[in-house]
Amino acid sequence: MTDNWVAHHGLTSEAFQQRFDEYADQGYRLTHVSGYSVGGEDHYAAIWDEQTGPAWRAHHNLTASEYQERFSEYVEQGYRLTHVSGYSVNSDAQFAAIWETDGLDRSDINTIDRHITNYKNQHGIPGLSVAITKDERLVFAKGYGDADRGANETVRPSHRFRIASISKPITAVATMELVESDELRLADTVFGSNGILRPKYGTPAYGSGISSPNPNSITVYHLLEHSSGWRNNGNDPMFDHPNKNQDELIRHVVGNRALQYEPGTDDEYLNFGYCVLGRVIEEVAGRPYEEYVEDAVLSACGIDRMGIAGDTKSERKPEKVIYYGGNPYGMQVARMDAHGGWIATPIDLLRFVTRVDGFDRKADILRPESETELYNREGPNRDYGEGWILQPNWRGHNGAFSGSIGFLVRRDDGFSFAALANARPSSDRFAGQLRNTVDTAINDVDDWPSYDLF
Repeated sequence: MTDNWVAHHGLTSEAFQQRFDEYADQGYRLTHVSGYSVGGEDHYAAIWDEQTGPAWRAHHNLTASEYQERFSEYVEQGYRLTHVSGYSVNSDAQFAAIWETDGLDRSDINTIDRHITNYKNQHGIPGLSVAITKDERLVFAKGYGDADRGANETVRPSHRFRIASISKPITAVATMELVESDELRLADTVFGSNGILRPKYGTPAYGSGISSPNPNSITVYHLLEHSSGWRNNGNDPMFDHPNKNQDELIRHVVGNRALQYEPGTDDEYLNFGYCVLGRVIEEVAGRPYEEYVEDAVLSACGIDRMGIAGDTKSERKPEKVIYYGGNPYGMQVARMDAHGGWIATPIDLLRFVTRVDGFDRKADILRPESETELYNREGPNRDYGEGWILQPNWRGHNGAFSGSIGFLVRRDDGFSFAALANARPSSDRFAGQLRNTVDTAINDVDDWPSYDLF
């Protein structure tokens, strides 16, 4: 403690907050606080010291659950608890606490906050969550804004979001796990008498010409790289026929929608192809898609809180945000499992990407040759591998549908990040500006910590 310090006692909660704000403006840090009860109301004694030091946070009048939420949130931002006072008010436990971080400098945290908050406000997004790794170490995670406006619940790093098409890299990795176990080959055909799914979904439709593309030649590889021969024709089949379940939809498309180009010769981004790929995984693995992915991929990455989303608000899972704008609860999200159905935190998405990133600080779950296959540029679209968008200095995937946008990025310079939001603004429908915002925030930080928050 320096010579310049102040202390007060007998402060009501309101008076304590006034003193806190006053001294913070003058450059004082709260170093000690004790809470106690007087006449059934919380009061405080506290010491402030005029000193410099690491970034810090302090809160008082916290319930037990609020204290745990703050504790978990700050741990994921690199803060450590330096002081805590527990006390009882009307037989209810309350807490006052101080956290400090020896990681990111306060100015660097402010830099990230400024970029993310400006993006959030500019696009009218209620809430979003961001996590960043450097050299496969989690160095930052934070929530911004509202998880649930009606319940006055703010976003925490532990909140789960729909990730939409960020599901595709997960499905691609699950497919490669089957390849590595010799249960599947990328060259295996999907339909026809010798296909993986055989006649389960009926006889594929041919076009009217003699030389029409043969749907029985569609392979697993074609589904992965979006070169199956089907086109959207204005709307992806996954968003048509909302009354059909998964099997009924596949049967309808297979039986009524002819291919428009020979598989492997052209490409068109198609969610439906990944829906079929999910059924391929089920057929080969002999169990439900979600169960296989959890065991073969997510568990191997240390992830235990991801799952397939429900369609309605009543099916909302614990610590899941509310979605805003459009018709987010009028979609069959569970039907989108393999192409867009997962929910996750940004932290868990980074747990996944650090295990398939090709860097050597943490062991990957796939062999190098499998990763090379996923990220190759040999298909019709040289900017898309097998489930991954490929750019000169990064790879990853975006996700977007009603009520949700997000981006998962693995940069070549050792940084990776995930950002998820609970609205889809018309001004950033495919999350490109969100990706640019986090990229810029990372580039503007002067000094990254050496710890690993995973």
